[in-house]
Amino acid sequence: MVGWGILFIAIFLAIFGAMVQMWKGLPKWIVAVCATIVSLSGSVAGSYLYENLKPFLPPISNTTSSDGMTKQDMGESNDIMQNEELPGQNNELPDGNSDFDNTNFEETIPDTAENESTESEDRQESPSYDTEPETTYSNETVLNTGVEVTKENISPLYNIEDITGVSTVTGKIKNEGQKNRYKFTSGVNGVYRFDSDLSAGGSVKIRISGESDETIDSGTNNLTIYLEKNKTYIMSVEYRNGPCDYIIKIGVPNELADVTGSTSVSGSITYQDQNDQYRYVAPVSGRYRFDSDLSAGGSVKIRISGENGNSLSSNTNALTIDLEAGKTYILNIAYRNGSCDYTINIGVPVAIADISGANVVAGSIRYQDQGDRYRYTAPISGIYRFDTDLSAGGSVKIRISGENGNSLSSSTNALTINLEAGKTYILSVEYRDVPCDYTVNIGVPIAVTDITEEGYISGCIRYRDQTDRYLYTAPDTGTYRLSTDLDAGGKVKVRIGGENGNSIKYAINDLSVNLEEGKTYMLSVEYENGPCFYEVFIEEDYD
Repeated sequence: MVGWGILFIAIFLAIFGAMVQMWKGLPKWIVAVCATIVSLSGSVAGSYLYENLKPFLPPISNTTSSDGMTKQDMGESNDIMQNEELPGQNNELPDGNSDFDNTNFEETIPDTAENESTESEDRQESPSYDTEPETTYSNETVLNTGVEVTKENISPLYNIEDITGVSTVTGKIKNEGQKNRYKFTSGVNGVYRFDSDLSAGGSVKIRISGESDETIDSGTNNLTIYLEKNKTYIMSVEYRNGPCDYIIKIGVPNELADVTGSTSVSGSITYQDQNDQYRYVAPVSGRYRFDSDLSAGGSVKIRISGENGNSLSSNTNALTIDLEAGKTYILNIAYRNGSCDYTINIGVPVAIADISGANVVAGSIRYQDQGDRYRYTAPISGIYRFDTDLSAGGSVKIRISGENGNSLSSSTNALTINLEAGKTYILSVEYRDVPCDYTVNIGVPIAVTDITEEGYISGCIRYRDQTDRYLYTAPDTGTYRLSTDLDAGGKVKVRIGGENGNSIKYAINDLSVNLEEGKTYMLSVEYENGPCFYEVFIEEDYD
């Protein structure tokens, strides 16, 4: 076809040249008009002649390229090149030629129009990434990044509303199977509460899941759950029984605070199952009291746990417990019955003090179950008296225990007890009725002395149950008279006992008793009615 076109053009140019010779001398504009008409006429005539003479013309052979490759061969080569990697794509040159020229490959590329058509079709089949389409999966909207969207490669946290730090979440449940999901990162370790406020007839399931969407716990309409600090969780509000509007109130525990050295701690219980925790190191060993002062209608549970979280003791509104000095405990203030403000007063015992050699000790009872303790070593064996002087309305329990803490004897406000010389005891002054100030007077017996030579004794009864003891060996067998001279109003009990302490005979103020020569007896002058000075005269009765 190209050959025939060249032939027609040559003929046309010959005719046109002849006409130009004829037009010489004519005005230029006439020549221009005539040239245009001749050109158009030649084009139309040429096309007409070709179409009519085409059946009578011989076939035209395939055109050969400069390197001997026909157009048909070029098409086949192009197909092969589309399925094979072109040299140089992997930075490797064919046949080791470092000066590889890709000119030959450009010559074998098919017609440009056909190539552009193919590229246009490819662009229509592939999505454009100038604006990324949205893909919905599990009620979540995620951006298509060119990677196939599957359940495995979508993060459960992707594109979920973050409610970290929010205390209230609102929404609607419209359809069965609907799940509204929110993510949040917990700020503290502790017990969280998710409470729902629903429109009439509504019911939802509240679910807490981990970052990988595995369920940790769920509940109907509300949920109490322990969460760890700085972990991310998913909260799901799910259809359960009918459409409804919902408000989810999130109860967040307080950060664990150290209240060591404090005598009180305050806070507020605002949601069910709330548990406020405080770290406390006991300054001394002894009996502690945790008393609560609550707003109207409030009630709390007070619990003391070890540092490992194991509960040691608990009680409603108040707790008494023995703690050890230097150990760390966890004080828990937990919801029991309604919201309330609270103040916890911490009663700390006094450090145990050694009062050996003292006759008086003073202190204050400030809280219920308080027990102030004192270490006391008895100077001599005998009957001791612990008497109290209390502020108005006060009452205490006096207790003597062994050094191991086991109680030996106790009584209200005062105590009489036999102690052994050199042994150490624990004196406890304990709360009984109300707070009060106290003074404890310690009555110490006198040492036992031998009065055989004197035949006469004098002394002073200073405290209730006092018993002054003397040794006496009878010079003769017979009846002896023991007579007393006392201060006005004084009264004593005079007793004779064996050397082993067993009583033989006693009387008030004066005593007559038969004694045997050479035997040693124990003479006691005992408190009977009020303190007093006394004298005792020992005489043989010869009548």
